[in-house]
Amino acid sequence: MALCIDRLGRGGRPRQDRSGNVIVLASLLIVFLLGLLAFACDLGYLLMARTELQRAADSAAMASAWTLLDENRLKGKEYVQQLQSAARETAAEYVSLNKVVGNSPLLDLNRENELEGDVVIGRYVGGGEISLEGDASQYNAVRVRVQRSLHRNGEIGLFFARIFGRNSASLKAEAIATYQDGITGFRVTGHTGNAKLLPFALDVQEWRNLLNGQGFDDWTYDSKTHSLFRGPDGIHETKLFPSRQNGRSGITPGNFGTIDIGSTDNSSSTLMRQIREGVSQQDLDYHGGELALDPRTGTLPLDGDTGVDANLELALRDVLGQPRTIPLYSKVTGSGDTAIFTIVGFVGIRILDFDLHSANSFVMIQPALVVDATAIGNGGSSSYAVYQPVILKL
Repeated sequence: MALCIDRLGRGGRPRQDRSGNVIVLASLLIVFLLGLLAFACDLGYLLMARTELQRAADSAAMASAWTLLDENRLKGKEYVQQLQSAARETAAEYVSLNKVVGNSPLLDLNRENELEGDVVIGRYVGGGEISLEGDASQYNAVRVRVQRSLHRNGEIGLFFARIFGRNSASLKAEAIATYQDGITGFRVTGHTGNAKLLPFALDVQEWRNLLNGQGFDDWTYDSKTHSLFRGPDGIHETKLFPSRQNGRSGITPGNFGTIDIGSTDNSSSTLMRQIREGVSQQDLDYHGGELALDPRTGTLPLDGDTGVDANLELALRDVLGQPRTIPLYSKVTGSGDTAIFTIVGFVGIRILDFDLHSANSFVMIQPALVVDATAIGNGGSSSYAVYQPVILKL
């Protein structure tokens, strides 16, 4: 009777032996935790691989886009094609240098430039998209896609997920790098430095004639040694300061194309500073903080300066061969320091030679590629060979 009482619970019901249930639940919990651990380990591994893929795509797109920004593009479409081919090879090189979980990915160079290829060169149209329409010489973006998939570089191998029958996973990352053209003006900030803008202007028709093959081809600039020497290089030259135009000295009486950027009473020392150091924020404050074409008219009026001072040669000598930007004007009214230039665009040039002491004063220039962080624009047709630096589009 005592034994029966010991095995009865309250209310006279038998106690249940729960030890077997605890073992079962513990076993299930261990399996669940092991599965969770496996998922966490493999997920972390995939996240690391995804980060490495993105790093490879970013660096390849940036390097490839910078390859396109080469002065050889100014020599014609044949050279543009060569640069685009070099840009594809640069993308492949940078991807291979960025290992993904220990392996160097490979790219298909996509020389046919199909829109779904690994390396696509086109025109950035916003929204993370590029277009293949239009003239290939106007393309300004590179998209690089790096994959670890069955058909490219193999899938990413998994570890604990094999327990559940999943051996690998596919991953991909892509990046677009682009540089803005269609420059309409300049804005200096604390992060940009001064604008690479010279206080000289050139007749827009003279520039068009130059691009159409008129002018000289007597100088060569070596971008590797940053040196100038006599001899043709396929990029024509013209005189920024013609000695005579339309039967008179200078562009308009008392003015040879010098313009006031900033104060309207610029001295020779100011012009020399702007030639050497560029246009500063203080200069642009006179124009409301930025120097830009009116978006409605596409023009900008700038005051003319009184002429060319022979002392400017000291500053010009310091920037020989360096890429700089000058404004283009469509018309000029008035004379001397009352002249008003109607600016319609901006172009990249380099100074090759000059003589401001003789009766036949001149400054010889040729088109040059300018990359300027102060440049602002909307991608239109208001500039030539002037670009913002390459950036990633996220």
